[in-house]
Amino acid sequence: MRGLLKDWCSLGGGVEFGETFEEAIHREIFEGLGCQITILNNSTVCENIFEHYGIKGHEVI
Repeated sequence: MRGLLKDWCSLGGGVEFGETFEEAIHREIFEGLGCQITILNNSTVCENIFEHYGIKGHEVI
C-alpha cells in the first residue's frame, strides 16, 4: 500500500544578494528536488536591488 500525503510545502526560498532570477530559480529547484530545469520562455520579471537603512537587499517579483 502506498503512503498517504499528509502535508506539502511549495518550492521556494530566497534570492541571494546579486543573484539573477534565473540563477535563483535553478538553485531553488535543484535544492528542493535535486534536478535541473530549462526555462523555455521569457517571463516577465522585475528585479530590484536596493538599500534600506544601510542594508542592501534584493527582491524578485
